[in-house]
Amino acid sequence: FYSYADASGAGKDVYEFVKAVGRFKETKRTDGISTSDIIMRIVKDYNQYVLRNLDRGYTRKELGVSFVKEKRLRVNMRLKKLQEKVKEHQEKVGEKVCLFNNDSIVML
Repeated sequence: FYSYADASGAGKDVYEFVKAVGRFKETKRTDGISTSDIIMRIVKDYNQYVLRNLDRGYTRKELGVSFVKEKRLRVNMRLKKLQEKVKEHQEKVGEKVCLFNNDSIVML
């Protein structure tokens, strides 16, 4: 079994208060799975999670997101969509130029 007793380095069990109310459950350690990896996956996808839930109708307050954070995420999302549209149009224009080149018409 794996326990975080004295993980704080202060000589005291950091989960003492949880154990006192009967909410602590000791679990077996699983090789290849770390808490740090799980947290990194959550943090990495956090912005997508917030945007998805804002689109579903949750408020920024329900999600615990500041006004500025919400606006920043929405602006970044719009910029990303705009970049995708520009790339699509560039590819279409490139295809048309290639067609004209095949017909011996050169566009400058």
